[in-house]
Amino acid sequence: MDQYTERQKTEYWLQKIHPFSFREIYKNYKDALFIVIERDTINNIRSAYVLQKKMGRRPNIFREVVIYNYCKKSYEKYLKEKNIMLVSYENLVERQELVIKHIYDFLSVECLEDMQDVIFKKNTSFKKESEKSIFDENQNVIVIHILNFLLNVLPLFLYDFIFRWFQRLKQTDKKFVAGTFSMICEEKGFDKVEY
Repeated sequence: MDQYTERQKTEYWLQKIHPFSFREIYKNYKDALFIVIERDTINNIRSAYVLQKKMGRRPNIFREVVIYNYCKKSYEKYLKEKNIMLVSYENLVERQELVIKHIYDFLSVECLEDMQDVIFKKNTSFKKESEKSIFDENQNVIVIHILNFLLNVLPLFLYDFIFRWFQRLKQTDKKFVAGTFSMICEEKGFDKVEY
């Protein structure tokens, strides 16, 4: 990453990654700093549910809870490392100035005045108030809590096994998306994420 930032004539590199690829990225870039932004379970699944519905797909709460737990377990064991910071998405939205200052401190970067004025709008799949009715709040929240409780006890290796099995059924390999990160992956000699 140092070589890439030098070639780009910049001091810092920022890359957004999906939790599925976290372990592979961490393994290859242990000297990097990682900021994990974790969203509340209900808000995350509610948003995914509505997004699936809008895309014409049949939403599946069980699948969304499994994916949420798998993603969380993919980075949880690394949270004790000094180069990883956990940020609550809800805190970022509600206490922006404080959280941004903590992020700057973690990165050992001077907090620039104009960056303190950045306003983060809540990221949501609900574009209109009427879309909230798509998600049956009372029934779905109870189901999510029960599923989350049950699935949270599964170890990471079992999630890995299940996801590999589903990949084989689909007979697909997940490749990195095109873009700058793909260039780095190519240089490093790995071109796909192993789940």
